[in-house]
Amino acid sequence: MDTQPETLTGRCMCGAVTYSVTAEASQAVICHCVDCQRQTGTAFTAVVSVPADALEMEGDTMATYATTGTDHGQPTRRTFCSACGSPLVTHGAYPGLAFLKVGTLDDQSWIDVGVEIWCSSKPAWSPPFSGTQTAERDAAL
Repeated sequence: MDTQPETLTGRCMCGAVTYSVTAEASQAVICHCVDCQRQTGTAFTAVVSVPADALEMEGDTMATYATTGTDHGQPTRRTFCSACGSPLVTHGAYPGLAFLKVGTLDDQSWIDVGVEIWCSSKPAWSPPFSGTQTAERDAAL
């Protein structure tokens, strides 16, 4: 596993929305909550948290969708590209943090998934992740 880059960069699938972060990210988290399943269309999402004020996003096609989390009940804002539909970042459950979708990072070589949360909503067909800590609901990040 490589070292985290000094500046994290990423983009949507079509490249219309880009972002950069000049702050250290947390270890990667797999979330199995129902909202993450619906947003990704599969059993989980993988995210890393960064300080929200260190995140800079650019692009004309950014859109947000706000919900109150099905499992956790917290207000949540998800930002995505309205041109290609790529989910990019989530805000809400933890004030001051932004959760970058791991798949949108330009360099994922340093990612180490260490925690799975909302395992109470994890589908039986979801793949196992070896070496992760698990939590039935949320966990302190």
